[in-house]
Amino acid sequence: MKIASTNANEVFRTLIWTVDLAPETYNPLNKNLKKAIEAESAVRESVPTGSNWQTDVDFHRKPAFAELVDFINNSAKSAFDFLEIKYNAFTITGCWANIAPQGTKHRVHNHPNNYLSGVYYVQAPEGGDSIEFIDPRPQANIINPDVKRKNPYNSSVLNLEVKEGRLVMFHSYILHSVPVNQGKRDRISIAFDIMFPNFTESMSSPKFHGNAHAKE
Repeated sequence: MKIASTNANEVFRTLIWTVDLAPETYNPLNKNLKKAIEAESAVRESVPTGSNWQTDVDFHRKPAFAELVDFINNSAKSAFDFLEIKYNAFTITGCWANIAPQGTKHRVHNHPNNYLSGVYYVQAPEGGDSIEFIDPRPQANIINPDVKRKNPYNSSVLNLEVKEGRLVMFHSYILHSVPVNQGKRDRISIAFDIMFPNFTESMSSPKFHGNAHAKE
């Protein structure tokens, strides 16, 4: 049997962006962010042992975080340009710090009512330097045979390495979790959500036109 060609087509891609700042940029930035977060979290409410501690979600409105907000906005714009989405504007709907001491993890979750979500790493100790993403296709695990070697085409969980100065951004519907921090320092990150403020006015109308038009 003569085969002319064979090709494996990648379709319905799941995108996860990473943007890494240079050390000369993130070192002073993270130093200032840690001071600002410490000021915000000077009085912490108690949380169950092993739980992630989170601040209020209004960091994007506070001057101390303005440099990071600019970085987030520029990264989001690049993502929307890559996706070639038509939009008038986008806005950060929430921005907050996560502080995870040793032994702390964050459960599987997503971020409803947003289009993009992300996290920037202020402090990521060895042993607390990863985030996990779950395959968003609901039927992906119906048949799950053993594999010779895990690769992006046969895995249902992506364990992504993170580091200080790295921003990770993804579609808000993707389920994700944070493994237990086994490091000796707190894991400190700043998460955010992004949405189109005028979505219902200009972007959510039906994508078809009926054929029942009256003819004069």
